[in-house]
Amino acid sequence: MCGKATTYRFVTMRNLVRNIPHQRRCGRLAACLLCLLLAGLLLASAAAAQVTDRIVAVVNGEIITLYDLNKRFAPLMRQDKDKAPDLTDTERLQTMKRQMLDRMVDDILLYQEAKRLHAEASDADVESRLKAILQNNKMTPEKFQEELAKQGLTRTDYVKLLKQEISINNLLGYMVRDKVVVSDDEIEAYYRAHAQDYGSDRRVALHLIILPANMDPQKLRSKIEDKDLTFEEAAQKYSQGPGADSGGDMGTLGWDQLAPAWRKVLASLKPGDVSQPFEISGQQALLKLVADTAGSSKPLPEVASKIREFLAKPKYEQIYNDYVAKLRSKALIEMKY
Repeated sequence: MCGKATTYRFVTMRNLVRNIPHQRRCGRLAACLLCLLLAGLLLASAAAAQVTDRIVAVVNGEIITLYDLNKRFAPLMRQDKDKAPDLTDTERLQTMKRQMLDRMVDDILLYQEAKRLHAEASDADVESRLKAILQNNKMTPEKFQEELAKQGLTRTDYVKLLKQEISINNLLGYMVRDKVVVSDDEIEAYYRAHAQDYGSDRRVALHLIILPANMDPQKLRSKIEDKDLTFEEAAQKYSQGPGADSGGDMGTLGWDQLAPAWRKVLASLKPGDVSQPFEISGQQALLKLVADTAGSSKPLPEVASKIREFLAKPKYEQIYNDYVAKLRSKALIEMKY
Protein backbone atom coordinates (compact mmCIF):
# COMPACT_ATOMS: atom_id res chain seq x y z
CA MET A 1 0.00 0.00 0.00
CA CYS A 2 2.85 2.35 0.63
CA GLY A 3 4.40 3.86 -2.45
CA LYS A 4 6.60 6.88 -2.68
CA ALA A 5 7.00 8.74 0.57
CA THR A 6 4.97 11.68 -0.68
CA THR A 7 1.94 9.75 -1.92
CA TYR A 8 0.78 7.65 1.01
CA ARG A 9 -2.94 7.06 1.30
CA PHE A 10 -4.96 7.70 4.46
CA VAL A 11 -7.01 4.76 5.67
CA THR A 12 -9.30 5.01 8.69
CA MET A 13 -9.42 2.48 11.46
CA ARG A 14 -13.11 1.73 10.81
CA ASN A 15 -12.54 1.07 7.12
CA LEU A 16 -9.63 -1.19 7.88
CA VAL A 17 -11.38 -3.38 10.39
CA ARG A 18 -14.32 -3.77 8.05
CA ASN A 19 -12.43 -4.57 4.88
CA ILE A 20 -9.35 -6.60 5.78
CA PRO A 21 -9.60 -10.24 6.91
CA HIS A 22 -8.33 -10.60 10.48
CA GLN A 23 -5.46 -12.94 9.73
CA ARG A 24 -3.94 -10.39 7.33
CA ARG A 25 -5.11 -7.22 9.03
CA CYS A 26 -2.30 -6.75 11.55
CA GLY A 27 0.47 -6.33 9.00
CA ARG A 28 -1.59 -4.21 6.63
CA LEU A 29 -2.96 -2.08 9.45
CA ALA A 30 0.50 -1.26 10.73
CA ALA A 31 1.75 -0.50 7.24
CA CYS A 32 -1.19 1.84 6.71
CA LEU A 33 -0.37 3.58 9.97
CA LEU A 34 3.16 4.19 8.71
CA CYS A 35 1.73 5.57 5.48
CA LEU A 36 -0.51 7.94 7.44
CA LEU A 37 2.33 9.32 9.50
CA LEU A 38 4.64 9.80 6.56
CA ALA A 39 1.96 11.32 4.32
CA GLY A 40 2.16 14.67 6.11
CA LEU A 41 0.09 15.65 9.09
CA LEU A 42 -0.42 19.40 8.50
CA LEU A 43 -3.63 20.87 7.11
CA ALA A 44 -3.66 22.77 3.86
CA SER A 45 -3.12 26.48 4.38
CA ALA A 46 -6.83 27.28 3.99
CA ALA A 47 -7.66 25.29 7.13
CA ALA A 48 -4.44 25.48 9.10
CA ALA A 49 -5.22 28.87 10.54
CA GLN A 50 -8.20 27.38 12.37
CA VAL A 51 -6.10 24.92 14.41
CA THR A 52 -6.34 25.49 18.14
CA ASP A 53 -6.01 23.35 21.24
CA ARG A 54 -9.67 23.55 22.19
CA ILE A 55 -11.32 20.29 23.25
CA VAL A 56 -13.76 18.75 20.76
CA ALA A 57 -14.58 15.53 22.64
CA VAL A 58 -14.02 13.81 25.97
CA VAL A 59 -14.17 9.99 26.07
CA ASN A 60 -14.19 8.50 29.57
CA GLY A 61 -11.94 11.34 30.67
CA GLU A 62 -9.62 11.18 27.64
CA ILE A 63 -9.68 14.32 25.51
CA ILE A 64 -9.57 14.89 21.77
CA THR A 65 -8.48 18.36 20.67
CA LEU A 66 -9.27 20.19 17.47
CA TYR A 67 -5.59 19.82 16.62
CA ASP A 68 -5.92 16.03 16.94
CA LEU A 69 -8.98 16.07 14.70
CA ASN A 70 -7.36 18.23 12.04
CA LYS A 71 -4.29 16.00 12.11
CA ARG A 72 -6.42 12.95 11.32
CA PHE A 73 -8.33 14.88 8.65
CA ALA A 74 -5.21 16.27 6.97
CA PRO A 75 -4.63 13.48 4.41
CA LEU A 76 -8.04 14.19 2.86
CA MET A 77 -7.05 17.83 2.48
CA ARG A 78 -3.84 16.85 0.72
CA GLN A 79 -5.56 14.97 -2.10
CA ASP A 80 -5.60 16.50 -5.56
CA LYS A 81 -8.13 19.26 -6.09
CA ASP A 82 -10.69 17.03 -7.83
CA LYS A 83 -10.79 14.56 -4.94
CA ALA A 84 -10.21 16.75 -1.88
CA PRO A 85 -13.15 18.23 0.04
CA ASP A 86 -14.31 21.61 -1.28
CA LEU A 87 -13.18 24.17 1.30
CA THR A 88 -16.02 26.48 0.25
CA ASP A 89 -18.63 23.82 1.09
CA THR A 90 -18.57 24.49 4.82
CA GLU A 91 -21.54 22.27 5.68
CA ARG A 92 -20.10 19.21 3.91
CA LEU A 93 -16.65 19.84 5.36
CA GLN A 94 -18.03 19.98 8.90
CA THR A 95 -20.06 16.81 8.32
CA MET A 96 -16.95 14.97 7.16
CA LYS A 97 -14.99 16.21 10.18
CA ARG A 98 -17.76 15.09 12.51
CA GLN A 99 -17.65 11.63 10.93
CA MET A 100 -13.90 11.57 11.44
CA LEU A 101 -14.37 12.60 15.07
CA ASP A 102 -16.83 9.74 15.57
CA ARG A 103 -14.20 7.30 14.29
CA MET A 104 -11.62 8.77 16.66
CA VAL A 105 -14.02 8.29 19.57
CA ASP A 106 -14.51 4.66 18.52
CA ASP A 107 -10.74 4.13 18.39
CA ILE A 108 -10.32 5.50 21.92
CA LEU A 109 -13.12 3.31 23.27
CA LEU A 110 -11.64 0.23 21.63
CA TYR A 111 -8.16 0.95 22.96
CA GLN A 112 -9.50 1.57 26.46
CA GLU A 113 -11.35 -1.74 26.29
CA ALA A 114 -8.26 -3.54 24.99
CA LYS A 115 -6.32 -2.35 28.02
CA ARG A 116 -9.13 -3.31 30.39
CA LEU A 117 -9.26 -6.83 28.98
CA HIS A 118 -5.46 -7.20 28.96
CA ALA A 119 -5.32 -7.28 25.15
CA GLU A 120 -2.81 -4.44 24.97
CA ALA A 121 0.23 -5.19 22.81
CA SER A 122 3.52 -5.69 24.63
CA ASP A 123 6.54 -3.52 23.91
CA ALA A 124 8.22 -6.57 22.37
CA ASP A 125 5.26 -7.09 20.02
CA VAL A 126 5.38 -3.48 18.92
CA GLU A 127 9.13 -3.53 18.30
CA SER A 128 8.79 -6.75 16.31
CA ARG A 129 6.03 -5.25 14.19
CA LEU A 130 8.01 -2.05 13.65
CA LYS A 131 10.99 -4.07 12.45
CA ALA A 132 8.76 -5.93 9.99
CA ILE A 133 7.28 -2.68 8.70
CA LEU A 134 10.70 -1.22 7.98
CA GLN A 135 11.79 -4.41 6.24
CA ASN A 136 8.65 -4.64 4.12
CA ASN A 137 9.02 -1.02 3.06
CA LYS A 138 12.78 -1.35 2.52
CA MET A 139 13.40 1.53 4.90
CA THR A 140 16.47 1.86 7.11
CA PRO A 141 16.10 3.06 10.71
CA GLU A 142 17.93 6.23 9.71
CA LYS A 143 15.54 6.91 6.83
CA PHE A 144 12.60 6.18 9.11
CA GLN A 145 13.84 8.71 11.67
CA GLU A 146 14.42 11.23 8.90
CA GLU A 147 10.89 10.90 7.56
CA LEU A 148 9.37 11.23 11.02
CA ALA A 149 11.50 14.29 11.75
CA LYS A 150 10.17 16.00 8.63
CA GLN A 151 6.73 15.84 10.22
CA GLY A 152 7.88 16.92 13.67
CA LEU A 153 7.36 13.42 15.04
CA THR A 154 9.57 11.17 17.09
CA ARG A 155 9.99 7.43 17.14
CA THR A 156 8.20 7.46 20.49
CA ASP A 157 5.17 9.14 18.88
CA TYR A 158 4.98 6.48 16.21
CA VAL A 159 5.47 3.57 18.59
CA LYS A 160 2.65 4.87 20.78
CA LEU A 161 0.22 4.97 17.86
CA LEU A 162 1.37 1.60 16.56
CA LYS A 163 0.81 0.05 19.98
CA GLN A 164 -2.75 1.36 19.99
CA GLU A 165 -3.48 -0.06 16.53
CA ILE A 166 -2.11 -3.52 17.38
CA SER A 167 -3.98 -3.55 20.68
CA ILE A 168 -7.29 -2.72 18.99
CA ASN A 169 -6.66 -5.44 16.45
CA ASN A 170 -6.00 -7.94 19.27
CA LEU A 171 -9.28 -6.97 20.91
CA LEU A 172 -11.31 -7.25 17.73
CA GLY A 173 -9.81 -10.65 17.09
CA TYR A 174 -11.66 -12.36 19.91
CA MET A 175 -14.52 -9.92 20.52
CA VAL A 176 -15.63 -9.71 16.88
CA ARG A 177 -13.84 -12.02 14.44
CA ASP A 178 -14.19 -15.17 16.53
CA LYS A 179 -17.96 -14.64 16.65
CA VAL A 180 -18.33 -14.59 12.86
CA VAL A 181 -19.62 -17.97 11.65
CA VAL A 182 -20.17 -18.95 8.02
CA SER A 183 -21.50 -22.49 7.62
CA ASP A 184 -20.66 -24.89 4.80
CA ASP A 185 -24.35 -24.88 3.86
CA GLU A 186 -24.26 -21.10 3.39
CA ILE A 187 -21.19 -21.40 1.19
CA GLU A 188 -22.76 -24.12 -0.95
CA ALA A 189 -26.02 -22.20 -1.34
CA TYR A 190 -24.20 -19.06 -2.38
CA TYR A 191 -22.09 -21.01 -4.87
CA ARG A 192 -25.17 -22.57 -6.48
CA ALA A 193 -26.76 -19.14 -6.89
CA HIS A 194 -23.60 -17.41 -8.14
CA ALA A 195 -21.59 -20.12 -9.86
CA GLN A 196 -21.26 -17.89 -12.92
CA ASP A 197 -19.26 -15.43 -10.82
CA TYR A 198 -16.54 -18.03 -10.38
CA GLY A 199 -15.83 -18.88 -13.99
CA SER A 200 -12.37 -20.27 -14.63
CA ASP A 201 -12.01 -18.59 -18.01
CA ARG A 202 -14.85 -16.06 -18.32
CA ARG A 203 -13.46 -12.79 -19.64
CA VAL A 204 -14.99 -9.34 -20.02
CA ALA A 205 -13.90 -6.28 -21.98
CA LEU A 206 -14.63 -3.12 -20.01
CA HIS A 207 -14.54 0.65 -20.30
CA LEU A 208 -14.42 2.70 -17.08
CA ILE A 209 -15.30 6.23 -15.99
CA ILE A 210 -14.26 7.52 -12.56
CA LEU A 211 -16.15 10.74 -11.98
CA PRO A 212 -14.96 13.97 -10.34
CA ALA A 213 -16.34 14.51 -6.85
CA ASN A 214 -18.74 17.28 -7.93
CA MET A 215 -20.42 15.33 -10.78
CA ASP A 216 -23.76 13.52 -10.53
CA PRO A 217 -23.19 9.96 -11.86
CA GLN A 218 -26.88 9.35 -12.62
CA LYS A 219 -27.10 12.47 -14.76
CA LEU A 220 -24.04 11.44 -16.74
CA ARG A 221 -25.39 7.91 -17.13
CA SER A 222 -28.69 9.32 -18.41
CA LYS A 223 -26.87 11.44 -21.00
CA ILE A 224 -25.06 8.33 -22.22
CA GLU A 225 -28.28 6.29 -22.28
CA ASP A 226 -30.03 9.12 -24.18
CA LYS A 227 -27.14 9.17 -26.66
CA ASP A 228 -26.27 12.80 -25.94
CA LEU A 229 -22.70 11.50 -25.91
CA THR A 230 -21.04 8.12 -26.01
CA PHE A 231 -19.51 6.41 -23.00
CA GLU A 232 -16.10 6.82 -24.60
CA GLU A 233 -16.61 10.55 -25.18
CA ALA A 234 -17.71 10.95 -21.56
CA ALA A 235 -14.61 9.08 -20.38
CA GLN A 236 -12.32 11.31 -22.42
CA LYS A 237 -14.05 14.43 -21.14
CA TYR A 238 -14.63 13.62 -17.48
CA SER A 239 -12.91 10.45 -16.26
CA GLN A 240 -10.16 10.61 -13.66
CA GLY A 241 -9.45 6.92 -14.04
CA PRO A 242 -7.00 4.88 -16.11
CA GLY A 243 -7.35 4.86 -19.88
CA ALA A 244 -9.38 8.09 -19.96
CA ASP A 245 -7.68 9.27 -23.15
CA SER A 246 -8.71 6.05 -24.88
CA GLY A 247 -12.34 6.19 -23.79
CA GLY A 248 -11.78 4.47 -20.46
CA ASP A 249 -10.56 1.28 -22.13
CA MET A 250 -9.57 -1.24 -19.44
CA GLY A 251 -8.86 -4.03 -21.88
CA THR A 252 -10.07 -7.59 -21.32
CA LEU A 253 -10.05 -8.94 -17.77
CA GLY A 254 -10.73 -12.31 -16.19
CA TRP A 255 -14.02 -12.38 -14.29
CA ASP A 256 -12.30 -13.71 -11.18
CA GLN A 257 -9.88 -10.77 -11.28
CA LEU A 258 -12.69 -8.30 -10.70
CA ALA A 259 -13.55 -6.90 -7.28
CA PRO A 260 -16.93 -8.02 -5.87
CA ALA A 261 -18.38 -4.52 -6.38
CA TRP A 262 -17.49 -4.66 -10.08
CA ARG A 263 -18.99 -8.12 -10.52
CA LYS A 264 -22.17 -6.99 -8.77
CA VAL A 265 -22.85 -4.05 -11.12
CA LEU A 266 -21.88 -6.11 -14.17
CA ALA A 267 -23.95 -9.18 -13.29
CA SER A 268 -27.14 -8.20 -15.15
CA LEU A 269 -25.52 -6.34 -18.06
CA LYS A 270 -25.37 -7.33 -21.70
CA PRO A 271 -22.58 -6.17 -24.01
CA GLY A 272 -23.10 -2.47 -24.72
CA ASP A 273 -24.87 -1.78 -21.40
CA VAL A 274 -23.71 0.80 -18.87
CA SER A 275 -23.71 -0.09 -15.17
CA GLN A 276 -25.40 1.72 -12.34
CA PRO A 277 -23.03 4.05 -10.42
CA PHE A 278 -20.84 2.43 -7.79
CA GLU A 279 -17.87 3.48 -5.67
CA ILE A 280 -14.17 2.97 -6.30
CA SER A 281 -12.03 4.25 -3.42
CA GLY A 282 -14.66 6.79 -2.44
CA GLN A 283 -15.34 8.10 -5.96
CA GLN A 284 -18.38 7.39 -8.13
CA ALA A 285 -17.75 5.24 -11.19
CA LEU A 286 -19.50 3.76 -14.23
CA LEU A 287 -18.62 0.65 -16.22
CA LYS A 288 -19.52 -0.27 -19.77
CA LEU A 289 -19.57 -3.95 -20.66
CA VAL A 290 -18.04 -4.08 -24.14
CA ALA A 291 -17.80 -7.86 -24.56
CA ASP A 292 -18.44 -10.95 -22.43
CA THR A 293 -16.87 -14.33 -23.16
CA ALA A 294 -18.52 -17.09 -21.14
CA GLY A 295 -16.45 -19.66 -19.28
CA SER A 296 -16.95 -22.73 -17.15
CA SER A 297 -17.37 -22.47 -13.39
CA LYS A 298 -14.60 -23.46 -11.02
CA PRO A 299 -15.49 -26.34 -8.68
CA LEU A 300 -16.67 -25.38 -5.20
CA PRO A 301 -13.53 -26.56 -3.34
CA GLU A 302 -11.43 -24.11 -5.35
CA VAL A 303 -13.54 -21.09 -4.41
CA ALA A 304 -14.94 -22.02 -0.99
CA SER A 305 -12.44 -19.92 0.95
CA LYS A 306 -13.14 -16.87 -1.22
CA ILE A 307 -16.90 -17.29 -0.73
CA ARG A 308 -16.44 -17.75 3.02
CA GLU A 309 -14.50 -14.48 3.20
CA PHE A 310 -17.14 -12.67 1.14
CA LEU A 311 -20.03 -13.93 3.31
CA ALA A 312 -18.13 -13.20 6.51
CA LYS A 313 -17.62 -9.53 5.72
CA PRO A 314 -21.19 -8.25 6.34
CA LYS A 315 -21.47 -10.45 9.44
CA TYR A 316 -18.20 -9.02 10.76
CA GLU A 317 -19.42 -5.51 10.05
CA GLN A 318 -22.69 -6.07 11.93
CA ILE A 319 -20.99 -7.61 14.97
CA TYR A 320 -18.38 -4.83 14.95
CA ASN A 321 -21.05 -2.10 14.82
CA ASP A 322 -23.04 -3.74 17.62
CA TYR A 323 -19.91 -4.09 19.74
CA VAL A 324 -18.90 -0.45 19.31
CA ALA A 325 -22.48 0.67 20.00
CA LYS A 326 -22.41 -1.30 23.25
CA LEU A 327 -19.13 0.34 24.27
CA ARG A 328 -20.60 3.76 23.49
CA SER A 329 -23.73 3.05 25.56
CA LYS A 330 -21.60 2.38 28.64
CA ALA A 331 -19.14 5.24 28.10
CA LEU A 332 -19.12 8.83 29.27
CA ILE A 333 -18.78 10.75 26.01
CA GLU A 334 -19.04 14.52 25.70
CA MET A 335 -19.00 15.92 22.18
CA LYS A 336 -18.03 19.59 21.86
CA TYR A 337 -17.74 19.92 18.08
